Amino acid sequence: MKSNILLTNDDGISSPALKVAEITLREIANSLTVIAPDRERSASGHAITMHHPLRIVPEGKDRFALDGTPADCVYLGVASICNERPSFVVSGPNKGPNLGTDVFYSGTVAGAAEGYARGLFGIALSTPRDADQKTWAAAAGFVGKLISALIKAELSHGLINVNFPMVENLRGYRWTRLGRRTYKEEAVHRVDPKGRSYYWIGGPGLSDFEGAVGEDVEAVRQGFVSMTPMKMDMTEESFFPNLKDLSLEGYNPIAELEDNHKREYWLDK
Repeated sequence: MKSNILLTNDDGISSPALKVAEITLREIANSLTVIAPDRERSASGHAITMHHPLRIVPEGKDRFALDGTPADCVYLGVASICNERPSFVVSGPNKGPNLGTDVFYSGTVAGAAEGYARGLFGIALSTPRDADQKTWAAAAGFVGKLISALIKAELSHGLINVNFPMVENLRGYRWTRLGRRTYKEEAVHRVDPKGRSYYWIGGPGLSDFEGAVGEDVEAVRQGFVSMTPMKMDMTEESFFPNLKDLSLEGYNPIAELEDNHKREYWLDK
C-alpha cells in the first residue's frame, strides 16, 4: 500500500540531497509533495513565522520553495498546499547528523515534529556532513522501507529521528535512545567596516562526542543506522516525587497582588 508523503528539509530547495530523496521516494509514494525553504534554515529549531506573510514559489510539479522555516513548510503544506493530506512527513536528508541534543536546535527534526504535531507520522533523516549521492540515495531508500514497514504495522502517528552513516560503513540498523553531543562554546567578536560590533556564535567542532551503548551517537559511530522514537511531551515525570517537600514559604497571592499595585514600574511612566 502506497502513502501520501510531504517532503521538506532545512538545507533549502536547491539541496542536491533533497532532489535525490525526491526521486527515490516518488517510487514508493502514492503522491509526493516537496515544500522546502527557499534558502538554508539550519538550526532554526521549531520556529514558525507569525509576523510577516509567507510567499511560496512553484519549482516544478508538486514542488515549492517557501520563504519560511521547515515547520512553516509542513504547516502550510498540510493546511493548504498538498492536494491530498499526507500520511507521512519526511524531513531531510540533512547534510550533517542530528544526534542527541542536536534535536532541540535542528530544523530537520522540527519539520518532522511539525508533521507529528499535525497528527501525521514524522520522520527526520540526517546523514554525515561529507555524505555524497550514494549515501543520500541509500538513506532515502531506507526511509522508504521504514515507511512500508510502518504502514504494514498500521502505525499512523509517531516521530522517528533517523541518522544514517556513510554507506560504505553501513552495518545494519538499531533502535536507539538520544545520546549527548557537546560542542565547544564560542562567541567570536568582530568589527565590521563601519566600526560596529558583531558576533558569530557556535563552536567550530565537537569538543566531546559521548555515546553509551544503546544511544544514537554510539550506533552511528559503529556504522549502524540509528532510529530514535521521540515524543513532544517534555514533562519530566521523575521530578514530581521531589516536589512533595518543596514549599514556597511565605507566598501569598493576595498579598503579592497588593504589593504589585504599590510598586512603580517603568511601564507606568
